[in-house]
Amino acid sequence: MAQAVLNATLLDDGGEACQCRFGYGLTPALGSYSPDVAGITTGMAFSFTLTGLANNTTYYFQAEATNSAGTSVGAVLSFTTLVALPAVTTVIPATDIHQHSAVLGGILDDDGGEPCVIGVQYSKDQEIWTILTHDTSERSPFSFSPTPGTLDAGVLYYFRAFATNSAGTAYGALGSFTTLPILPPIYPPPPAQGGISYLDIFVTVGGMIGLAMIISGCGKKKKKKGENGQNGQK
Repeated sequence: MAQAVLNATLLDDGGEACQCRFGYGLTPALGSYSPDVAGITTGMAFSFTLTGLANNTTYYFQAEATNSAGTSVGAVLSFTTLVALPAVTTVIPATDIHQHSAVLGGILDDDGGEPCVIGVQYSKDQEIWTILTHDTSERSPFSFSPTPGTLDAGVLYYFRAFATNSAGTAYGALGSFTTLPILPPIYPPPPAQGGISYLDIFVTVGGMIGLAMIISGCGKKKKKKGENGQNGQK
């Protein structure tokens, strides 16, 4: 929220002390008034502080003075409040965490008076940040949940929401999450489709090639001499 100080000087009190005040509002018709300030005479200044104003917004105001003869008013003037830094909240914890992905979120609480670029950034070391821009023209209030690209499995990441307008960039609180690890392979592996058995793989990988040959030769019937051989002819 913004504030502004209205100032005026009484040029002529008309011969007696005046009560002075300001009218103000979002249109030249004004509609709101400051409290009266009594005892103002020629050449005296008076002021009033407006608080709780919207950022980047035009307001109108006018000074007026009253004595027993009536009320005089000054010209209707205007001013525009400044754009302020936005306010953003990081949604903690991260959700839907997997080995290579997670959903990170934020809430744009106050745009500071103009549309903001919003998103989330994440990092392994809080030095080099990857920026996920969710939208480039958003007003508050607004919730957003961008999803990072491929993350590394089993790694701790830090993240925070951000919002940027012409006044600068604001960040939400820092959160963290760890992606799920990759499960180790299981041995023996499942049967292969080519007819290789657990034992063939285990023995060969273990370097016991001779045993593999013996095992693979088991069950074969040895031919006797004389069976379809030259020495067996009578």
